[in-house]
Amino acid sequence: MGTLDLILNQIQKDTITAMTVKGVMNKADFDVMKNEMPKLHYLDLSDVVCEDNKIPDYAFGRKYSSENKNITIFIFPESITLIGEKAFNNCKGLTGDLILPKELVKIENDAFRNCSGLTGHLILPDKLTEIENRAFDRCSLLIGNLVLPDKLTKVGSGAFMYCYGLTGDLVFSDELTEIGTGAFAGCSGLTGLKLGSKITEIGWDAFTECTNISGKVVFPMSLESLGGESFFECRKVDAFQFPHTTPLLASRNMFPNGSTIEVPQEAVETYKSAYHWKDYNIVGY
Repeated sequence: MGTLDLILNQIQKDTITAMTVKGVMNKADFDVMKNEMPKLHYLDLSDVVCEDNKIPDYAFGRKYSSENKNITIFIFPESITLIGEKAFNNCKGLTGDLILPKELVKIENDAFRNCSGLTGHLILPDKLTEIENRAFDRCSLLIGNLVLPDKLTKVGSGAFMYCYGLTGDLVFSDELTEIGTGAFAGCSGLTGLKLGSKITEIGWDAFTECTNISGKVVFPMSLESLGGESFFECRKVDAFQFPHTTPLLASRNMFPNGSTIEVPQEAVETYKSAYHWKDYNIVGY
């Protein structure tokens, strides 16, 4: 751990294009690969053990607006549980499927933000519990159905913003409690939405511009907060259904103008007289 700089001579650092590493690594080793190996494109770390079982912060990502197009294929260590902040931020050279390790528990802020070259499927591992802010923001070419895992409790702000290649129904597990601001904004490929039974918060703009979600969106009794413009422009939804007899504190433009809101029959008049709610088509069920 920490000795890659000594193991490789300058000629190797300058010329290696593909590398398989075995052993134990830390951030210093990642810094060598990122900053001193300009031709390194293919990297296989499947048999590596990382310090603290973590891909370090800024492992290959850039702090500001500069891009990293060097790394095109990255094979994760099988044992890691955490991908650090901005680990692959602006790594526009990454291509193909994003296959995350099976032991992964958390993906931190901006981990894959603006990895616009990823063109394959995104497969989330079963043990994943948290996806932090902007983790996959603007990974617009990732494709296929997104299956968010049974143990997932949080999707952070902007986590999948403008990932419009994601398609099909988005089904959340019953462990999820929070969907952050703009989490799925602009994901126009999504066609359905099923919320879990424990969700308490849906942030501002969470599903704004998800223009192809259709059918009925049913909110659980656990919901306590629904942000403004959270479903703005979701015009294909047939109805938004609430089990609450007392309206939640409302924000502007939660739904498209004229949306049908289904509420318990005994609460219809209460909703019709409530601030913001009265702007929608309130019906009983």
